[in-house]
Amino acid sequence: MEQLNKDDRKNLSKTCRWLYRMTNKFRFGFVSPEWEGVNVSGIDNSNIIASNYRDGVWSDNTFYLVIFSSDRPICWSLNLADRPIRWNKKEIDLESPDQYEPVRYSAAAIVTNTTNTKMYIFGGENIETEKLSNALYELDFKTSKMIKIESSATPAPRKMHSLNAISNERLAMFGGRCLMNEGGEMYDTQHFAIYDIENKSWSYVESMPYRRASHSTMVLDEKLYIYGGQNSSFSSTEIQIHDDKDIHLYDVRQENWNKIIAPYPDGSRLSPTLTLPSYWIKTDGSKVGRRVHAAMFSMHKRIIILNGEERDNFEYEENEQPWELLKSLSLEERNWDHIRVKGLPQMGCVAVVGEYEGETKGIFVVGKVHNDDNLIMGWIKDSIDI
Repeated sequence: MEQLNKDDRKNLSKTCRWLYRMTNKFRFGFVSPEWEGVNVSGIDNSNIIASNYRDGVWSDNTFYLVIFSSDRPICWSLNLADRPIRWNKKEIDLESPDQYEPVRYSAAAIVTNTTNTKMYIFGGENIETEKLSNALYELDFKTSKMIKIESSATPAPRKMHSLNAISNERLAMFGGRCLMNEGGEMYDTQHFAIYDIENKSWSYVESMPYRRASHSTMVLDEKLYIYGGQNSSFSSTEIQIHDDKDIHLYDVRQENWNKIIAPYPDGSRLSPTLTLPSYWIKTDGSKVGRRVHAAMFSMHKRIIILNGEERDNFEYEENEQPWELLKSLSLEERNWDHIRVKGLPQMGCVAVVGEYEGETKGIFVVGKVHNDDNLIMGWIKDSIDI
């Protein structure tokens, strides 16, 4: 399969059912994916998780989410290796309770080295005063102790931004919603800052992506990918799903930006005669759409976009259930493809590839329906074995 181009694989898949299944398995990791909902125990009120699920982060098959209450934070975790899967609760000790600032709509990243694993949480909205914060916390998983870090050149207070570990020594913060004036008006930013963990200092990089908040991010092969989100501006208080359907990537090694151009609605690339900036990467294939609260992750060296809310309501009839389409970008072939996940509910979500049964891989999804506090969890698994 690896020696065939996408057109040859497409033609091969039409010859017989077995080759069709093999082609799907190669392209998506699934022959015929379907949704399997999961009831997870360990927590009495899952609405707490549902309201804050996008503040969590995946690491080594485990989902970590710190929930801040007025007096102390609690770390909830979901280990996909557990059977049955259940929520685990761990209380966190504060090194300096007088410096504690409880927040929501923050962003988190996890850094793992040979001796320890630590979570970093930046920004958010103070749950008591509703003022924006630029507090930076470090949670040591070994000691369950959290400290508030004093750093230099700290970014402005914000919420609904992203934070990613781009190495064991550095974090990348992008975008988010900041306060415009004392009247409480807010605007979305395109701020991009790198945090040096050892030196406890921030540095700033010229940012190419448009302003946005509540966007989706992932890191693959020392590249940070940014997609979708919401957009508000100085001139309007209206908040809408971002008009940008492309993916922006920051190359950590090269320290530069590139832009992956989404195909036209008919699946074609930009005209080959059109002169494009050198940092633009053309793609073809199926339509991607403009989304917020979509899951974005990697699988088989492909970028996966899953679910979320679409700006144009997917431009389909609702009975076609377009939210079931898992979008997949081959970085090598620069081609978008999709496969339908039967029974997948429409929701905003985060997701990760994990072990469904034994060595059989699946995609575990955590999310909720817009304006609904009921948590939704489950597996995307294969309904057919080869």
